[in-house]
Amino acid sequence: MKIINRRAFVGTMGVAGASALVGCSPKAEPSDLSATGEQAAEAEAAAEWAETAKNPEVAPLVSEAPIIYSDAEVEEILNNPAVVTTEWVNEDGSTVSAAHQMVRNVINRNGVGTGSLINKDHQLDLWPFLFSEEEALLYSQFPYFRYFSADELTDVSGKSADECLALCNAMADRGLLRRVYEDGKPTFLSLGSEYGYYEAYVQNFTPEYIELKDLNKSDDMIFGFVDSETSMYRTLPVDLDVCIDGEYTQWDDWRDIFKRHDTFSVSPCMCRVSTLIREGKAKTTQEAMELFNAEMRDCGHPMETCICTGKNAEWQIEIGAGREITAEEAIAILENSVKEGMIIETVYTKDAENICSCHADCCLNVGGIRALNGGPAVTKNYSNFTLMHKKDECIKCGMCEKQCPMYAITMDDEGYPIVDSACVRCGQCATVCPQGVRGLKLKPEEDLPYIPQTLEEDYELKARVRISKGYLYDITSQDEMKEIADAVAQA
Repeated sequence: MKIINRRAFVGTMGVAGASALVGCSPKAEPSDLSATGEQAAEAEAAAEWAETAKNPEVAPLVSEAPIIYSDAEVEEILNNPAVVTTEWVNEDGSTVSAAHQMVRNVINRNGVGTGSLINKDHQLDLWPFLFSEEEALLYSQFPYFRYFSADELTDVSGKSADECLALCNAMADRGLLRRVYEDGKPTFLSLGSEYGYYEAYVQNFTPEYIELKDLNKSDDMIFGFVDSETSMYRTLPVDLDVCIDGEYTQWDDWRDIFKRHDTFSVSPCMCRVSTLIREGKAKTTQEAMELFNAEMRDCGHPMETCICTGKNAEWQIEIGAGREITAEEAIAILENSVKEGMIIETVYTKDAENICSCHADCCLNVGGIRALNGGPAVTKNYSNFTLMHKKDECIKCGMCEKQCPMYAITMDDEGYPIVDSACVRCGQCATVCPQGVRGLKLKPEEDLPYIPQTLEEDYELKARVRISKGYLYDITSQDEMKEIADAVAQA
């Protein structure tokens, strides 16, 4: 992976070129120090940086689970999904069809999933709410982790290509299936829950949907959420100026994303919309937006911040889930988010199909991480950086504690800042340090996590990890799922 040195990069541009870059300052005049003296000074300065001490009183609620299945066993489970043949019967006698249960199996395979444990009455009611029986039957035949055409479904479904295309388009129009055009022909991708159809469905939120969506989440989803090797999102430094020695990788520069894509969209934050509906303050997404604008942000943070890029943005615009914006408008949104003290993060891919502005007080993703006190994937792979400081130069002002969007910084008995495992290394604390003694240090190249190119690749990698640890398993029958739920309850 190519490591970029910001200081060297700016220096090669010269003063005029560097000052044209947003966030870059003109290079200072060279000092009279010899090259050897400069190196010594830099080495001395680098030696002063140390990793910020951890808070010993706050530990993650989820520990890293051992691998229990071999690669061959994972492959077997992944490629042989369960076939459900019987209805699920709720306590009131209502039922969920076998096809709808298999939809849940497909969606649970993608990314961090929905959780596998079924132990609540009406837990599966979301799927017949979202999909017709005919759509569910087709959906259960979809290929995993890749785009496909309607033509590919004819043999497995017994339907014509036109019938398959009409059903796929209907689901894509509602945000339940991503649609991308290749040479003018539509192709489709089955989506996970988050990041996936939940965000694309945002314009259709209602109290009934939010209630069913909340009920559908399994109690064990938290394990896949923070122990799938990589997290659902990854943090990028809010400002490259907080990177120690000016070092970062191409995938850490959020501004660079807007050079790699041509199309962008923005949507209302599904976390903030769902919260207003969940609290009974709004009944639709539109009402939530109007209320939010009228009351000037309940949570103190902007609402329209969910940015999509490339083919994903084209689809969001096509179905009305987002409005088209320019690269300059997208950058302005993120600059404002940074100003508002928020975290900048993308889905865990190089393509960065989605960019979020998050804060623990109003984001279901980082709010969940805060509630769980972090977790294995957060500690290891949420960021390419380690949070550092120069303790001897700290004046114990507490500005970093107040700025932290994860509420992860507290002051120790001596008045120095310490951090707990919910820290996602966003760099907000470094932006307000009056001494300039907080920063993000790029990890050694051998410790940098692998970043998949696309969302579908990320889905598969996470599925494999979840299977290997026993987190991901299919619905087979109601009786078997009840046995598992009983065993978990007694454990």
